[in-house]
Amino acid sequence: MGYELFISWRYLKAKRKQIFISIISLISISGIALGVAALIITLSVMNGFRNDLREKIIGMSSHVVVLDQRNMGLEEPNIVQKKIEKIESVVAVAPFVYGQAILRNGDRTSGAVIKGIFPKETKNVASLLTHLKEGNLDYLEFPLKKNDSSQGKILPKNLGKSEKGIVMGEVLAKNLHLSLGMNVLLISPMDMATQLGMIPRMEKFRLVGIFDSGMYEYDANLAYIFFPVAQKLFNLGERATGLEVKIDNIFKANNVASLIQKELGYPYWARSWMVTHRNLFAALKLEKVTMFIILVLIVLVAAFNIISTLMMMT
Repeated sequence: MGYELFISWRYLKAKRKQIFISIISLISISGIALGVAALIITLSVMNGFRNDLREKIIGMSSHVVVLDQRNMGLEEPNIVQKKIEKIESVVAVAPFVYGQAILRNGDRTSGAVIKGIFPKETKNVASLLTHLKEGNLDYLEFPLKKNDSSQGKILPKNLGKSEKGIVMGEVLAKNLHLSLGMNVLLISPMDMATQLGMIPRMEKFRLVGIFDSGMYEYDANLAYIFFPVAQKLFNLGERATGLEVKIDNIFKANNVASLIQKELGYPYWARSWMVTHRNLFAALKLEKVTMFIILVLIVLVAAFNIISTLMMMT
């Protein structure tokens, strides 16, 4: 018998007249075992939840985002993109346009965040394709091709030459009572000059894809359209709202963001996912620390029970 087992058995084994004390010892040991198990399980669940949440958030956006501090959009985004691609640890870069609009289908209306992207470039930056439940991200490209036999039920035969594609979250599509191939009216807050004066810009889109990210905020509010269409819709000209950057290690995001900021300077602003979602992950960290302290106290209480039992046996 090993030394540790001998000591353990010596203090656990009660004399014939002290069976009650032995039972107390077993109860105390069971208590500390349960406390330690609860500590390990809870921290593991918290870590798993944090990692899953991080993957979902980063999967729908990017590791680093480059914006214009003046909120005027990035001029000549192609030139800026080439500069960023030369920086160490950068894997891919993609431009995007952000804006808010109203989506309408019949008598059903919903506000939405509209993101203009190039499908091929965005696939290299974010994992949107893995969240696509129905449809095809490539059908965002405008104008839609009528001679694509792979479209199947997504795009009916009566597809117009000027129709544009849109991909939206599953919750948003359900709220608007939309399914693949249906039309939806997009109303932009940007005014358009007509003979009757300034009126909101309105465009008709064909629903060509539905995604399910697992996060309600994205699924209920986000929609994607083709990048040049978004530029026109929000009166950006040749500008982009920003650039999304993917790097080889997500935990190097702050360092890479600093390198990008140093390379580009003012008026550009490079922001990592750690900064963008700082409050959320800080709250998760605080919750994890709080749970750790509570469970450690449980283990300490069980440990004091064992100590008091051993003192009674001596």
